[in-house]
Amino acid sequence: MTQATAENAYIVSINDNVENEWLRKVFEGERFWIGLSDVAEEGQWQWHSGEPVTYTNWEEHERDGGNNEMKDYVIVGYSGRWEAVALGEGQAHFVKQAILERADVPVETTTEDN
Repeated sequence: MTQATAENAYIVSINDNVENEWLRKVFEGERFWIGLSDVAEEGQWQWHSGEPVTYTNWEEHERDGGNNEMKDYVIVGYSGRWEAVALGEGQAHFVKQAILERADVPVETTTEDN
């Protein structure tokens, strides 16, 4: 999340099932990180973007992210359900990319001289 902040961006927030399924299709069944964590306060899940948490899709065994102080970050698993994980846990098995959202992306335009 530090790299995202440095780039004036944030790791993706998921606000409904449509977004969750779209991202799942984009990553073609791979696991991927999302911008949800409770690193600031255990059990208080927050989006990296600061948006309110209005939708969740936890694995059944997670029960709202579980109650493990070591698991502060969230991935979307193969099933599309969310799993709380420790920062380095199984990292080699995760997709090492993230969808970064930006509020203001500069658009370059070109003009042709006739």
